[in-house]
Amino acid sequence: MKLLAVAVRLEELAKEIRDSLSPPPEPVPPPPAPPALPLPPAEPSPSPTSPIQSYKDDYKRKWALATIHADKIPQIERVVRIIQNNDSRYQSVANQLNITYWPLIGIIHNLESNMDFFTHLHNGDPLIRRTTHVPIGRPILGHPPFTWEESAIDALSVDQHWNTWNDWTITGMGYLLERYNGFGYRQYHNIPSPYLWAGTNIYTSGRYIGDGKFDPNSISQQIGGMTILKFLSLMI
Repeated sequence: MKLLAVAVRLEELAKEIRDSLSPPPEPVPPPPAPPALPLPPAEPSPSPTSPIQSYKDDYKRKWALATIHADKIPQIERVVRIIQNNDSRYQSVANQLNITYWPLIGIIHNLESNMDFFTHLHNGDPLIRRTTHVPIGRPILGHPPFTWEESAIDALSVDQHWNTWNDWTITGMGYLLERYNGFGYRQYHNIPSPYLWAGTNIYTSGRYIGDGKFDPNSISQQIGGMTILKFLSLMI
């Protein structure tokens, strides 16, 4: 499955949501630049009593309002090219874990280690030893040096349980992205996570500069995972 086909599927999801969304009570004027992007996809969701649902509703609202900063497009295109060039490696791991949307593995890979295949997908530590940062001591099984695939399978199944996840809609993937990095931005600082939204108008400033070390004035230079998904949804 090439990224063009992936983009087509994302646009199909977007159309499903546009058809199911009720019109907002008041129209939100688009920002002057970049041009307004399509409304977010809406998708089947858990029961309204689910603690996940309020998060997913939040992703839906932010997706509807998100626009990509024009000066971030070259950086995003670089990430997309690398994902495409390594699609066989990402798809191999996805197939072993029954992960429906394989590009999300590439997106996590970029966020955790700048797409370095010599590092753990858990957190970017080198594969020559078990992880020394959170989560520490992974993978538990096997012996270093690990292959990237061994580490990725451990991170995505044992650690994150993507192999049992069944909601591969836009907001379902938004939840996986935020859970991978943790909910600290939302719970402790009440700001949009740069791990999801950096590179769009949704995120302004504030980030963790180390484990448990938050700087409200620091600005993430990474591209958020939802930002890349938004870009892919426009690749038609």
